[in-house]
Amino acid sequence: MRRSAAVCVAVLVTASQVTAQGPVEFTSSLLYERYDFEAGLPYSAVSELSVPLTVALGLGRWGDLTVSGGFAQVSLTGEEGGSTSDQTVSGLVDTEARLSVNVVPDRLVFLATGSIPTGIEAVDIEEQPALAAVSTEVLGFSSTNLGMGGNVGAGLAGAIPAGRLALGFAGSY
Repeated sequence: MRRSAAVCVAVLVTASQVTAQGPVEFTSSLLYERYDFEAGLPYSAVSELSVPLTVALGLGRWGDLTVSGGFAQVSLTGEEGGSTSDQTVSGLVDTEARLSVNVVPDRLVFLATGSIPTGIEAVDIEEQPALAAVSTEVLGFSSTNLGMGGNVGAGLAGAIPAGRLALGFAGSY
């Protein structure tokens, strides 16, 4: 197996950032990842093009709100003479919102998260090999799924000074 990652323009290597007036920050990037395989699998290559988008809103000393989403395209190249044909699956990924509120500044933060199901809701059975290849943890693609549905969560994180260091703790549900 050989892994390669490429970008078209040097600006795209790191996330481009545009800061608007005030505490609003827009961030985006472009990432292309590809894995090539030798004979033995029903496909010879799998690649992913992803474009994550993030909007962060600073709430001053109270905390911040971040909303993220994006687009992903997965391509699978079938092995020559094999049973799997070339496939491409693309679409939006789910949108996630994260709110952090400083309960005790520099000590205790309340966290709330939620996911809005803006990603792919249903796929054809023929698209299963491409989605299975990109979702495996063995390869480590940046976007391992194109939609999981909605969810919510909450938690607390904190830190207590301990000399020159800090003792941290966190819990969430």
